Amino acid sequence: MNDRIEILNYDPCDKNSLVGKFDLIMKKWGVTIRGMCHFRKEDGKEWVGLPTFWKDADGVGKYIPTIEFLEKSHEVEFKRLVLEELKRAI
Repeated sequence: MNDRIEILNYDPCDKNSLVGKFDLIMKKWGVTIRGMCHFRKEDGKEWVGLPTFWKDADGVGKYIPTIEFLEKSHEVEFKRLVLEELKRAI
């Protein structure tokens, strides 16, 4: 078990590359992020996604992240750590 983050409520699903959804606790900050996504492609590539919401503008819709990192390198590191813990948890 990781002393910084914890995976909760993993819910497997099969919708294209989306294979599951889960919640994440960031223990140091006492924060829960609900609606994290777990993706996997047929080639074995695997990654996690932050929660999003659907925005429709002028008939064109897209998913917008609810959480953004100011530094791309911080986002990459965060997602790497979460994926490592996710693989241990499921």
